[in-house]
Amino acid sequence: LAHGSLVAWLLCSAPTIEGNVCDGVSPALLLDKDRIQDLWACASAYQEANWWHVTATFMAVYIAMKGLAGPAFTLCILAGALYPLPLAQFLTGVGEAFGSSACYLLSGALARPVVGRLFPAKLEALRLRAEAEKEHMLIFNVWLRMTPFLPNWFCNLACPLVGVPLRPFFVASLFGTQAGSRASPLASP
Repeated sequence: LAHGSLVAWLLCSAPTIEGNVCDGVSPALLLDKDRIQDLWACASAYQEANWWHVTATFMAVYIAMKGLAGPAFTLCILAGALYPLPLAQFLTGVGEAFGSSACYLLSGALARPVVGRLFPAKLEALRLRAEAEKEHMLIFNVWLRMTPFLPNWFCNLACPLVGVPLRPFFVASLFGTQAGSRASPLASP
């Protein structure tokens, strides 16, 4: 509730921008990958005059989306368009770590019956694997973030339910989600 209030306050307290580059742009565009260019144009123009406000709002929205197990792919694209690559990766890594940890905490407090009912077999398989990897929990968590077998939203929801501690989960969310994006430019010709 407090984080939602922060996001609402940041969006409502945003200084205005001259011109019509931001006409028709709303937070709903975060979910519309076809209109990401409109969002980018508005954010770029706005960022020139209000860098700190744009960055604070970007981070608050990123953490909120990840905290509710939502996809952040449009925000990752937007980060790459707004910031130099090292800063974009830093911001998205921090957003992943804090947002995923918020989802972890919410899931541990509220989602056990729902996740257990919807994914009993996957939850049990992950619990057995986590138990077997108890001595290597950080490496196991990084592997969870990099593997294509489990989506990150499932890891965020399931890890607190199978006994994965928050500390290695947070560190793996910070670095493990960035490892694939750091390697991709190397794979290009």
